[in-house]
Amino acid sequence: MNKIIKPVDWGLIEYNQAWKEQETIFAETITRKTQELETENYLIFCEHPHVYTLGKSGDEQNL
Repeated sequence: MNKIIKPVDWGLIEYNQAWKEQETIFAETITRKTQELETENYLIFCEHPHVYTLGKSGDEQNL
């Protein structure tokens, strides 16, 4: 079992781009696991420009 953590600093990155990058890492990890290969462990540091988020029951009145 790999216990090494690989720190990654993406700096300032758009939320959607960071999400896509994480999805790519996740897909690669799943592929490696299905091939019974060792996987890497990541600790990702990033900052996003300001965004507004609403939960499932949120609406304009919550802004």
